[in-house]
Amino acid sequence: MHATRTCSIDGCSDPHRSRGFCNKHYQAALKRGLAPKVRLSAEERFWSKVDKTPTCWRWLGTTIPKGYGVFTVGRKKIVAHRFSYELAYGPIGAGLQVDHICRVRNCVRPDHLREVTGKQNLENLSPFSKHGRSGIRGVQWDSQFGKWRTVVTHHGRYYYGGRYASVDEAAEAVRALRNRLQTHNDLDRVEGGLRP
Repeated sequence: MHATRTCSIDGCSDPHRSRGFCNKHYQAALKRGLAPKVRLSAEERFWSKVDKTPTCWRWLGTTIPKGYGVFTVGRKKIVAHRFSYELAYGPIGAGLQVDHICRVRNCVRPDHLREVTGKQNLENLSPFSKHGRSGIRGVQWDSQFGKWRTVVTHHGRYYYGGRYASVDEAAEAVRALRNRLQTHNDLDRVEGGLRP
C-alpha cells in the first residue's frame, strides 16, 4: 500500500489535487488569485506524482487493475514506467518491453527498469506460483508416479527436470534448470535459493 499525498493546509487531510492543495483549498486559492494556473511540463507533472523512497520510486497517480501506473500526455495515455524509462534512457526499441528488475509494478525508478524482449520479461516472474498444488512455478504433482515433476518452458519448448519425492528437492531442481536455460530470472539467482 502506498502513501497518498494530502493537502498542505494545516488540519486538512483531504487528498492532494494540485499545487499542494486539496480540491476545496485549490478552488479557494484560485478565486483569491493565490494559485495561478501555471502550465507544468509533462516531465514536471510526471515527477510530481512520484514518491521517491530509498528503494522504489512509487507512482501515486492513476493505476490500471494490474497495478501499473498510467500517465496522460496530451490525449495519450502512457504506462508510467515506460515514460520514466524513456525520460532517462531515450526511446524504447521496437518490439521491446520495459521490465521491473525490482518486480514492483508501480515503481518508476529508472535504474529499476530495463529493456527486454517479451520472453525475457516472462523469465523475471516470481519463482512462486498462486496456482497449483506446490506453490512453486514449474513444480507439478505427477499422480501417476506419486512424485513432484519439474518443467521449464524455454523458446516454446518444454524442458523436464525430473521427478522428486519432496517439493523442496523439486523446487531446487527447477531453479537450477531455469538458471541453466534463462538469462533474466533474477529471483532464481538470489543466493540461498527459492525459499525466503
